[in-house]
Amino acid sequence: MNPKASLQQAVGALRKHFKDALKNPKLFLEEVDQLVLEAGASCIPELLACFEDATEAGGVAEGGVVEGLLCALAAFPREVFLEAFFTHVHRMLPHGTGWAAKLLEPFFSGAGEVALVRQILRQTLLQTLGHPLYVAQREALLELFAFMDRHFPLHQKAIAPLRQDVLSPVVP
Repeated sequence: MNPKASLQQAVGALRKHFKDALKNPKLFLEEVDQLVLEAGASCIPELLACFEDATEAGGVAEGGVVEGLLCALAAFPREVFLEAFFTHVHRMLPHGTGWAAKLLEPFFSGAGEVALVRQILRQTLLQTLGHPLYVAQREALLELFAFMDRHFPLHQKAIAPLRQDVLSPVVP
């Protein structure tokens, strides 16, 4: 089978089963595992799109769905995750702003981590410059940083230079 067709089929199954995740979390998590195995890091945008702030209180976590998504994302190297996160963060907002903040927040644990975040953010913005995605990506990042300022006040000092990187023109 064509690898691209196989990936599209796996993504379609993931989307279909996410709607039924409460009814059958095991099937959904099997689809997540299959997608990660087949697609590798290219499935990160699809996984990010599954997070919705309503799911935290809506009971999806009870079936292990959220934990399964978090484990799938944690399996990727930090740099790979961050690049995909910054490129596709717009897929999480506005329905998953809280989750986006929770996924990014652990990277503010130390100066080295913040430096890594900033380096990857800059690289990602450079890669998408001139692409239609760039505007949606910038708006989503600004919205995310504003949310994080409100909900993670201890990280405001680390968020400020990231916000500035998004606001200032990126020059290759």
